[in-house]
Amino acid sequence: QIGRHLDGNSRLAVIHNAGHAVNLEKPTDVCKSIIEFFQEPIPEASNDERV
Repeated sequence: QIGRHLDGNSRLAVIHNAGHAVNLEKPTDVCKSIIEFFQEPIPEASNDERV
């Protein structure tokens, strides 16, 4: 259900077996997800949209 609230420039990463302090509990998984996100190609912007 949360996926419907995400726009085209975002993505949902689920990290299993972690609580509210996911960055402390699973730092490797968090860093991997962030790196993968930044390596994705940037979608083309329309004339009135900034990237």
